[in-house]
Amino acid sequence: MENNGLPEQHTSETTVPAGKFYTLHSIFVASFIGSPAAAAILLRRNYLGLGKAKEAQLALIIGILSTIAIFAITLSLPEAIIDRIPNVVIPAIYTAVIYQIAKIKQGEALEKHKQQKGAFYSAWKAAGIGGIFLAGIGVLLVAYVFLKPLDYDVDAYNKGIAAFTKNEEKALQLFTLMDDKNISKDSLINFTANTAIPLWQENIRIVDSMDTMEGLEPDLELTDRTLKEYCELRIQSYNLYLEYIRTDSTDEQQLRTVNAKIDAMTKK
Repeated sequence: MENNGLPEQHTSETTVPAGKFYTLHSIFVASFIGSPAAAAILLRRNYLGLGKAKEAQLALIIGILSTIAIFAITLSLPEAIIDRIPNVVIPAIYTAVIYQIAKIKQGEALEKHKQQKGAFYSAWKAAGIGGIFLAGIGVLLVAYVFLKPLDYDVDAYNKGIAAFTKNEEKALQLFTLMDDKNISKDSLINFTANTAIPLWQENIRIVDSMDTMEGLEPDLELTDRTLKEYCELRIQSYNLYLEYIRTDSTDEQQLRTVNAKIDAMTKK
């Protein structure tokens, strides 16, 4: 009897067709690197080697659908949640599940094939298949990011950011003026109280306006909250500088604390 053109080995009562198979370890590697779809390619090859065409087709379909489902669920999660999940967690979970399924469905046959001194594909080939799928998924994700239609008014949002930046640049001129030995105290007080602080307050109103846009993406909502907190910290800082300019004294510890928060916020 022949299977896929290869004669069966009759070294025991229960035999596995001769030929090459992928080990459970190889299936694990392909899954972890390249998604369930990559593992399904290996499972399909093993099923074909065992003469189980229907199971081979089913494994491939399930692998592809599982991959689509995993990425659909992942992309639908808020970015704040995704950022808290280590990159290795999701692949580790579905790889562990696939490994157990492969062990249940094909483990006995693969062990018998090993006992019969049968040949196996290299784990490097499995890794290569996983790498090909990884590259393909990467291309699809990039396409998704760039081709996904935006639900909010991009032009209006960008105009808000431009206005915010312009106000920020003007307000930050305070530090240049404070280093100018020729500027008067009254001029510094006037700039801080009547120009710089109102500019930070105006930026808060700009961010609030941007934040009310319909269809705004979660990552931009997070950005808006960060910008608003940044402006509030700047206002605290400028009020302390204003006190210093007027009286030559201020709460230095509080000023250092606020400025440290601003530095951390700026890095965001």
